Amino acid sequence: MIGEKVTHEIFGEGVISSVDTDKNLVSVVFGKRTLCFPYPDSFRGYLTAVDLDLQKSLQEESKNQ
Repeated sequence: MIGEKVTHEIFGEGVISSVDTDKNLVSVVFGKRTLCFPYPDSFRGYLTAVDLDLQKSLQEESKNQ
């Protein structure tokens, strides 16, 4: 998943730089800014993976938690 492109309605396009499943966080680089979001719940709201298969998988993972 690292390196996958995502979009955010405020910050625009970004790239996943890390995923910490122990802390349930995903880090995304938007230009020169890196932001952390709840993982995988952020993919049911503010983050959308450009790869639609990945997006669907992440939404399912979020529902199962």
